[in-house]
Parts: sequence; structure tokens; C-alpha cells
Amino acid sequence: MNRKLIFEIKEAVDCGEFALCLVSDWEKTYNTLSYDDSGNYPEAMTAPFIWDHGERCAVKSFPSKQLHPEQQFSSGKVSYYIPLHFGPRILGYYIMSNTDFPIYSNHCPTITMSIGNAIETISKLNVLDPLCGIYNRNGFNINAGYIFEECIQAQAALSVIFIDVDGLKIINDTYGHSEGDFTIKAVSETIELSCGSMDVCGRIGGDEFVIIGRGENFDDIFKKRFDAELEQ
Repeated sequence: MNRKLIFEIKEAVDCGEFALCLVSDWEKTYNTLSYDDSGNYPEAMTAPFIWDHGERCAVKSFPSKQLHPEQQFSSGKVSYYIPLHFGPRILGYYIMSNTDFPIYSNHCPTITMSIGNAIETISKLNVLDPLCGIYNRNGFNINAGYIFEECIQAQAALSVIFIDVDGLKIINDTYGHSEGDFTIKAVSETIELSCGSMDVCGRIGGDEFVIIGRGENFDDIFKKRFDAELEQ
């Protein structure tokens, strides 16, 4: 988490208490909504940054129903809970106490957007391949795990497909690494276009890709899509 950014924001606002509260799996995946179908937060939250009158700390996990990461025993304190989003994705919220900044300052929406953007950037770096834009090994393992568990519970079939690029060294040696990167990105795009909305693909090595999908005939369906996209 970019604590320097959060600390600078806290200093600019000049509030006695500040807490950043995020959904517990904020850093693991970036393209799924972080709340259940009822619109509620998950049962557990995490607070990677808490500032309490000059003392900085963190709380690894706390019940979302508690709202504040630390038990509050004092009365007469006014706290503001500001939701954090990135597009449709709920990231969590931050708490400001002993300040009227959220009410009177026009900068509050800008600060909220900056925090959300920083969190989203970090989560993407954790799970996305920087060259191709699809999942890296970490992102694939996390999201493929969801499919694997669902299929076990439903006793449903799934398929795992591995793809590697032949002759990449020849391309790099003959035309340069920029053309090799173009080849990797072209194959990656072809794989992504061949996947359905519920399938997961990732780049797990230099020229190695893996895809997981539901259904007994997924491998045949994927191959037909892949051949057609590759021909394009």
C-alpha cells in the first residue's frame, strides 16, 4: 500500500484520526466486484493504515459490522466514513475524525479518487502481466482457483489448456526483441478474444500461456475460436 500517499493526504487534511479500511482481498484481484449479491461488504475488512493522534498502526483483520478497525469507547466524537470505489468495484472506505474537511472542502472528492486510483494500481500490478495486460502467474492462480473450487462443489467438468509460442528466439534474434514482444502480445490478445466471459487466461512464463474453462467441450470450443482469431 502506498503509505506515503496516505500520510501526505492525512497531513494536508490535518485530522486527528484517520483510518483506511479495505476489503480483505483488495490486493488479490482487480476485475470482480468486492461485495456479495446483496451489496454488503465481506465479513472481514483490513486496515493497512491508521493514524491516531501521532501514532501510526494497522489492523490486519476486523469484522465489517464493527465499521471502525478499533473498538471505540469514547463518546462525543464525530467521524466521517467516505466510500472508496474504482468504477463499479467497491474497495472499502476511509474514516476521518475530529475534522470537518469532508463537509467544507471541495478537495474531498479529489482525495477520494486519488486513494482509489492508487489502490487499483497496486492491485493491478499484483495480478496483471505488464506486457500483455492479462493475468500474470499470481493473478491466474488466484482466479483459476475460484473456478476450480466452483467445479469441485458442482461436480462439473473443467479444462486446462497450455499454449506456448514456437520460434520466439528466432524472431528475437532476427528482428529484435520489440518484434518478439509484439508476437507475445498478439498471441495474448488472440487467447483473450478466444475466451468466454467466465473463462480465465494468463501468461505464466516468457512464451507460455494457460487457460482454464468450464465444461466438457471447452477445449474444442476454445480451439475453434483460437484458430479463427489467429487466422484474423
